[in-house]
Amino acid sequence: MILVRPASTHDWHAIGNLVQESIFESKSTLYGFEDLPVDPLKLGQQLIRPGDVNIAVSLVAETHLGVAGLCQVLYGEFARCSHSGLLTILVHPAGRNQGVGRELLRDIENRLMTDRSIHKITIQIAESDDGLMHLIKSEGWRLERICPNALDLGRHRV
Repeated sequence: MILVRPASTHDWHAIGNLVQESIFESKSTLYGFEDLPVDPLKLGQQLIRPGDVNIAVSLVAETHLGVAGLCQVLYGEFARCSHSGLLTILVHPAGRNQGVGRELLRDIENRLMTDRSIHKITIQIAESDDGLMHLIKSEGWRLERICPNALDLGRHRV
């Protein structure tokens, strides 16, 4: 069973661990391990900031293993695009292909249907991230644009 709920300050440590254990296997991330705080508590504190006006919603997905996924929607940075949100989603490798990402996406969509401040959700997906691309398309999301080589990891440019 998967429980999706709002993230809280009680999740800081678990979220920090989730990110540290998942970031290398996430093909669509902009970050490398060297970009993250070493302390999982500090990492969780940076991601879940109560009262942060830039975060529309933060959700976690729990399974019998604990926190297995994180999903956030961040408001657009400029007034012109403040009606759109940037979706970030991260699922622990042990939770992939188990419905965790799907439940997070469905819950975030349902929550944002009632949030009049967000009219459009965008997500950046690396071309090589077949799993995330399949999930997004299977949930009825529309591919709006492809930017080849826009997100290369490692020694390549981002």
